[in-house]
Amino acid sequence: MESITLFLIFSCVVIFLLALLLFDAYTFNRKLKNKIIADSEQIKNLINNANTKTHDGGIKKIEELNKALSDAQNIILNLEYSLKDEREKKIEQIVATESNYISPTTPVEYTYTQIPISTQTQSNIKFARYADQVDGFSVSELLNEENDETIFQLTQESFGTATFRISNNQNAQKYALSNVTYLLGKSCKYDSTPSSNSYIKTDVVGDLKLQGTKWLIVNPAKISFS
Repeated sequence: MESITLFLIFSCVVIFLLALLLFDAYTFNRKLKNKIIADSEQIKNLINNANTKTHDGGIKKIEELNKALSDAQNIILNLEYSLKDEREKKIEQIVATESNYISPTTPVEYTYTQIPISTQTQSNIKFARYADQVDGFSVSELLNEENDETIFQLTQESFGTATFRISNNQNAQKYALSNVTYLLGKSCKYDSTPSSNSYIKTDVVGDLKLQGTKWLIVNPAKISFS
């Protein structure tokens, strides 16, 4: 009887200890779960805050870049206007110098000199062997008289503009036919392939524009062979 009583007491103590252990475990797990939930919320908030700051910072950076780009475009536009004004002033100075301005209040006595027509025409005509600038003719390389190698004849039409054609000189034409690709190059347009005995005809004269120290080819001459 005494042993049964001891066993019951022992069993109750064990059950009590187990219950206490289970309660502590439950309490610990609950606290741990609550802590995990709290930490997760905190991490989520940190991520959201970081994304918000990054987004705001990115927008601000884009706005700064757009403003810088707009400022740069305005500077370029102002420079273009300044260059245009400066160029127009230079042209006006050149025109004023060339016109030899005379005050209208000053009496002027005019003296007329008869100039032969051939001399007037010749002063506007120059000759060139080929387009040495590929896209034009150097002013310094132009000749006043033609020879057996001057393929092109240039005629100045006005200040800064001129036309060009193939010379009628037969020897110059033979020289051009010796290497059509190189000597005529981009200065002329043609559809057929010439022979060594072909005659070069200028169907449409080419157009030139004075650009610095060269006559720039604006429109190539159109030629044909017969």
